[in-house]
Amino acid sequence: MSAALLIFGLPVILAAVLISPTGLHDVIHGLPLCGIVIGLLLPFAAWPVFLSTFVLPPPGSGRIEALIKLWAGGTIMATAVINLLSAVFDYAPKRPGPDPTAGFLLAGFVLSMFISSGFWGALAPILSREFAIRGALVTGALLFVTVAALGLMLFG
Repeated sequence: MSAALLIFGLPVILAAVLISPTGLHDVIHGLPLCGIVIGLLLPFAAWPVFLSTFVLPPPGSGRIEALIKLWAGGTIMATAVINLLSAVFDYAPKRPGPDPTAGFLLAGFVLSMFISSGFWGALAPILSREFAIRGALVTGALLFVTVAALGLMLFG
């Protein structure tokens, strides 16, 4: 879970800081409060995931340990995505963040890879590990190129 947080969560927070001038303020002041609220609501919103993790914990970890890791990781990822959405909705061309183009591209890339990894991760038990990783990388890159090209054509 910690590797996923570094790969996906940290770049999403960085993208929020690049997009909006209030992004850094939101990270410092809003992230802890948002994390508390999401941490309290997550078990109710994602109860099927928590139930399946409790019934079938990942190999090498106990039930309670798996639930705590899922809860902490899910809270951090959801909070990072909400912070990104806040920065995107706060963006204004007249008062941009430090580098909004890089922020939008980074956010698009990370979210494309996140979606692709989730899809291929669901198929991973029936595929070889190498094939699933290659599939996630190729599909994520194609999704990002498609979304970025569409965004440049529309908002150019």
